[in-house]
Amino acid sequence: MKLKHLSTAMILATLPATGVFAAALDRSGQSISAFLQPGNYFEAGLSVLDADVSGTTKANYPNAALPLLSNTSVGEMADSYQFAHAALKLQLADQLSFGLIYDQPFGAKATYSTDTAKLPAALPGAAAALQGQGAFHNGTQGSSVEVETQNLSMILGFQPNKNLNFYAGPVYQTVKGNIQLRGTAYGGSATFGGYNADIKETGDIGWLAGAAYQIPEIALKASVTYRSEIKHSTDAKESFSSLGLFAGLNAIPAKETDITTPQSVNLDLQTGIMADTVAFANVRWVNWKDFA
Repeated sequence: MKLKHLSTAMILATLPATGVFAAALDRSGQSISAFLQPGNYFEAGLSVLDADVSGTTKANYPNAALPLLSNTSVGEMADSYQFAHAALKLQLADQLSFGLIYDQPFGAKATYSTDTAKLPAALPGAAAALQGQGAFHNGTQGSSVEVETQNLSMILGFQPNKNLNFYAGPVYQTVKGNIQLRGTAYGGSATFGGYNADIKETGDIGWLAGAAYQIPEIALKASVTYRSEIKHSTDAKESFSSLGLFAGLNAIPAKETDITTPQSVNLDLQTGIMADTVAFANVRWVNWKDFA
């Protein structure tokens, strides 16, 4: 049985309703603004999100024995999470600057409830094997996914005059994940509803490059920054529950899994609009189309 691409697919399949699209993995926005501050500069912060996401299953099941899998609650799906960022910029000389930026750009954390959306006490025929399970839980455990990334960007900038800044540098990124699938949406405990995957943390290198233009007298600043995709090869440990069709695969040897985080372009704009008042705008493009 080939399971090579299963882990990546399940990361997307188990995201909450707001994260069905891969863009929901985008967290920090990867701003470069700290590096463009005048003189020496340092900042650090912690963002905490406590989302409230719930919903109901919507499906057209060809098996007439399973109509109650539709229009049932899946409970609270979005776990609270936090991500940190820090930036250091040093003006080494009039025309030379150096920066370090740490952030956690991509991630996901979701858990489906284990005590809602249960099926009725008796189901006919083959459907009886799904008894007590809901769309995303098996009666005692729910489906869950957690993905974490960390970035450290090292940037060298060259300022030929007071208006222009050209910068580039390497980016080191780590990624890890954990996936647990439960419930009838994955065929119940007898099939993929008993699947687990642990993606070992791994790190690899990418790069960034950009340019900025500014007019300090009117607080005008515009920058465009490109970040490359980063390809990771990591060991994924997969297993199934000890029951059902895949019971013999409950100790699958760890194997290499490829994960690629996407390339992106950030456009940042700033301008003074009156005394002591500055307006900001940010446009970000991420190539989720080729995300793997």
